Amino acid sequence: MAFYYRLIQNRMKGNKNNYFAKIYNPSTITEKEIMEHMVNQGATITMADVLAVLKALEKALLYFFTQGVNIRTRLFNFQLSIRGTFQSEDDYFNPNRHKLHVVCRPTKLLKKTLTKVKLQKINVPATTPVIERITDLNTNTVNTQITANNVILIEGSKLKIDLNDPRQGIFFIDENKNEIRPQQIFTNTSSRLLLSLPPDIAGPVEVEIRVPAFKDRDIKFFRFPHKLKVRKPDSQTSSP
Repeated sequence: MAFYYRLIQNRMKGNKNNYFAKIYNPSTITEKEIMEHMVNQGATITMADVLAVLKALEKALLYFFTQGVNIRTRLFNFQLSIRGTFQSEDDYFNPNRHKLHVVCRPTKLLKKTLTKVKLQKINVPATTPVIERITDLNTNTVNTQITANNVILIEGSKLKIDLNDPRQGIFFIDENKNEIRPQQIFTNTSSRLLLSLPPDIAGPVEVEIRVPAFKDRDIKFFRFPHKLKVRKPDSQTSSP
């Protein structure tokens, strides 16, 4: 799967000819999914084995954090630092003014692995709406699936829809090119759409938003780059 990014103009004074990259929020993998992946690799370990090792590792790491030592692992190196300013050489740590902070740095192994990540640029005009993140509030999964007859949160920019204009809206497009509108929209702002899905939606689906550009009545389109699975409330899932 590609890692998507787009370029945004740097509007700080003196830097308007420069651009910076903004990454689309990728899918989120939970600890449970990592454990399932480990077990499914064909190893002789069970889910109980993995859980026991991870719990033991967690307990050990938390212990060594309390000892104030630097921790080196195969993927990450950890160390503690203090944030905040001290008023004089005789000043002491005050939790109201200072914070203990964990610094996490990637190891050479992780840096080498990152060179294998596939990057794909998305060209999006500044006046075009952009969907960056879709969260299924039924399962708390991000950018991978949605649940029929449940609520999802869509985040991005320039998302606000004129509900009285039939040209505008958020559309879920299935493999037969059927365009399905949400059952109800609860929150409708430029950066957030909170909406409920109809019970008969089936996947996989693509998500597209259609709204006019600022001071422009022409409709602008943006299609989210990830196809989404549709999960039924009874946990049955339709997959790509």
